Amino acid sequence: MNQGYVTGTLYTGMEWISRIVYVNALWLLFTLMGGVIFGISPATAALFSITKKWVNGEEVPAVFTQFWQEYRFYFWRSQKISFVFGVAGILLFIDWHFFSQRQSNMNLIGKMLTVQLILLYAALLFYIFPVFVNGEYKMSRALKQAGFLALQAPFKTIFGLGSAAALLLLFITIPAVALLCAASSLAMWVWFYTERVIADKTWPIAGKIK
Repeated sequence: MNQGYVTGTLYTGMEWISRIVYVNALWLLFTLMGGVIFGISPATAALFSITKKWVNGEEVPAVFTQFWQEYRFYFWRSQKISFVFGVAGILLFIDWHFFSQRQSNMNLIGKMLTVQLILLYAALLFYIFPVFVNGEYKMSRALKQAGFLALQAPFKTIFGLGSAAALLLLFITIPAVALLCAASSLAMWVWFYTERVIADKTWPIAGKIK
């Protein structure tokens, strides 16, 4: 085997690992800067914006500066994502807890409906940030586009959610690895995957993803 090829491959691999760890640290830092509640959405949007450039082969020479600029740009624009998904998540948790209290046919139906809503919630959450950083800053339109993608490509959506869940399970099992690269690894995979889901379609958003 060519030694230069092996060395080059190892160098590229280490470079990507360092990128993923570094941008994950920035995500944690800027999330905390916003007090978590106000910081998580702009930090996640900035993370996806950086990830988008990397997946598309663009260089980001000053990652910290670029992350800070994206964070400021998305700070107020992204707060609706935190609010909508935060409230929806709390309501779904309450519904699940309520229908799990007693065993009856009505409660069983309620649990089944809640499970379907949870799956829809997860699908929308899976697509919302790629759609959002692609220019859909209006919340109603971003949700519509995310829902359109989720429902029009159900099998790809299920596979994407399953793979993301597998990554989450891995990070839960190994918390030290999660601290180093959970958010950035998930963002990298979600953007890489959703870009191809969108590219398979002829919707207006497909032309904007590139």
